[in-house]
Amino acid sequence: MSHALYIGRFQPPHHAHLASALAALEHSSQLTLALGSANLARSIKNPWTPAEREELWRLALAAAGADLGRVRFCALPDRFDAERWAADVRGLFAPGDPVTLVGYVKDDSSAYLHWFPGWERLVLPELEGGISATELRRAYFLEGPDSPLLPGHLPAATLPWLHDWANTPDYARLQVEWQAVDAAKTQVPAEQREQLWLWRDGEDILVHQRPGPIGAGLWELPGVALPAAVEGAGTLYSGGGRTLTGQTLSWVALAAPPAELRADLQRLPLAEALVNPRQFYADHAVIVDKLLD
Repeated sequence: MSHALYIGRFQPPHHAHLASALAALEHSSQLTLALGSANLARSIKNPWTPAEREELWRLALAAAGADLGRVRFCALPDRFDAERWAADVRGLFAPGDPVTLVGYVKDDSSAYLHWFPGWERLVLPELEGGISATELRRAYFLEGPDSPLLPGHLPAATLPWLHDWANTPDYARLQVEWQAVDAAKTQVPAEQREQLWLWRDGEDILVHQRPGPIGAGLWELPGVALPAAVEGAGTLYSGGGRTLTGQTLSWVALAAPPAELRADLQRLPLAEALVNPRQFYADHAVIVDKLLD
């Protein structure tokens, strides 16, 4: 049995994604669709859960005549650690299984296509006239589900689902978040720095609940902004895509925060934190998991 593996966030799956999946099914007997960023909270970058993205994929594939019995869906968490993430990917298959990676080199986010020696690659051309999922999300949230941009780039079978989802509280919250992120990007520097504290007290950690509008209600580690060029204390976390408002360098100290930051902190059992990563802002759940592992 031959296996094709197609990795992506698919937020949402669009025509180019569908064309790639159908090409993979022509090439291999089984297709695994790995739904990335599965452990991150709802946001304007990741509005739909793995289960919701699977629903969208099933609608699109069924309408295209694909045999869904040959398709497997897997939730793939973000690790912000290449070695751990690659181990997760390899773990989707038994040792020795013939695997073909599906995709095309788009930007730095496609570097993983070279991380799996011994696996074949099915390199596909970028769909002519295609558009990024980011642009489609922007139209969906800022123009609404009836945006004229959507029918030309999204599988028709997914449009009713997306129209219905626009009636949910999550849609309304993310509309506000998108506007807030756009406003914040005009007010903050391209590179931001912050000092965070991961404070463990017995079997609990102490967290703050974000008031919004960006990441409203999510847990986060307590912290403060740092001036430009100032370095913090502890482990440095960096890299694009960690936060919604731009490049953020975060230093995380395993210690109690200053007294003035403790007033509104909440106790959260560590065990609960580890099994609810999607309740955390940005990559804070990943940080907790790595530093307290």
